[in-house]
Amino acid sequence: MQDTVNQETVAAAAARPLDFSPRERAIYVRAMVARCETYKTEGLSSDAVKERLPEFARDYPNLFETVMGTEAYHKQSLVTMLALLDRMGEGELSQHQASVIVGQRLVQSYVKPQLEQTNN
Repeated sequence: MQDTVNQETVAAAAARPLDFSPRERAIYVRAMVARCETYKTEGLSSDAVKERLPEFARDYPNLFETVMGTEAYHKQSLVTMLALLDRMGEGELSQHQASVIVGQRLVQSYVKPQLEQTNN
């Protein structure tokens, strides 16, 4: 039953990509990223995947290019952002609070290590 609910949510979100709740957006993005990764593993080109997922490629071009790119991306950052979207959807966080958390984690992950490396 859960899979049916997720499929329905993904379908609803795809039909109105700029007008759905944070929780629906997170479910949609997770599903589309998983499909992109599957297609990529199967050897499909970025253009072929774009033909299969045109709405995702159009509405999330940077994310699409990141997932389909040849270089590895920091998937944990995406997982964190989607978890924050879930919390926003549940009313636990505002968009501002979520943005602050993402900013703090990015500083911890990228800025501080660079500063430490520069100072050594």
